[in-house]
Amino acid sequence: MVGRTLDGNDIDGVQFEKYSKAYAKKKGVPDDSVDLFLNGDMLPSISKVDNKQRNIAKIAVKGKTNNLASYNHNTGDTLPKRTHFGLTESEADEIAQKVLTAREVKGPPKKTRSIADLIDSIELEQIE
Repeated sequence: MVGRTLDGNDIDGVQFEKYSKAYAKKKGVPDDSVDLFLNGDMLPSISKVDNKQRNIAKIAVKGKTNNLASYNHNTGDTLPKRTHFGLTESEADEIAQKVLTAREVKGPPKKTRSIADLIDSIELEQIE
């Protein structure tokens, strides 16, 4: 998700809307080099939150300011809409495959789950 965003692509693989001329000038970049990386805080604040009791890993945006910026970009609320937060089906499939591989290395799980079940268990903490 972070790599895709830094490459300037939204969740559908479409290039982000260009920056305004004034904003690009302020940031010191061409208007088509949109990566949602200004101060370097928002994207690194996307992190995994473990809940070992429920055996769930969530992806969340940490910090009120970063959460708000991410939400506003994702929805187009007060900033140009640049949908970056979320997983594509192939990204979720890749995560699920890594989980299955890791489980195979540790030995057979107590309960076998399919990739589809694992994909369904991936949760994205909502940005508020």
